[in-house]
Amino acid sequence: MQTRRKKEVDHIDPESVAKVWAMRNHDPEGFELVFIEQSIGYGVITTRPFKKGSFLMIYPGEKISVTEGNNRLATYPDYLGSYIFFRTGACFDATQSKQIGKFLNHSRKHFNAKPRLVDTKICIFATMDICKGMEVRYDYGVRNIDWKETDKPCTLFIEIRKRHHF
Repeated sequence: MQTRRKKEVDHIDPESVAKVWAMRNHDPEGFELVFIEQSIGYGVITTRPFKKGSFLMIYPGEKISVTEGNNRLATYPDYLGSYIFFRTGACFDATQSKQIGKFLNHSRKHFNAKPRLVDTKICIFATMDICKGMEVRYDYGVRNIDWKETDKPCTLFIEIRKRHHF
């Protein structure tokens, strides 16, 4: 009986898991907010491994129009940072959120996660197996960003790659 139950738990659809966490409106376990480096600021590091395709977390925020998102982006002070997520006609402003998902960093080349709209929430899923201690990053989908020089794996990622030979 336990074997059957374990198999059922192992095969839960990641999108269903995402919907449950979206309703809970708080962060799942398995992540830690850490300071990465001066040019990047904070980022999200895993505290346990995740399999490719797994639901990781919600990108939090208030759903607003793209026009409203652009207006807010223009009026927010620089020290506040930009936590506005723009995607295909939708926009989410996580500036006031306390959830960890707003601290996910960008990488066009070294991403290990991908956002996907599930119902009305931006859900983040693993695009590869993620080891404990790796920074979670996704491609913001923006090609002309000011901080492009930071599109490199963080030191923790490099060390983990060396240890696990990938």
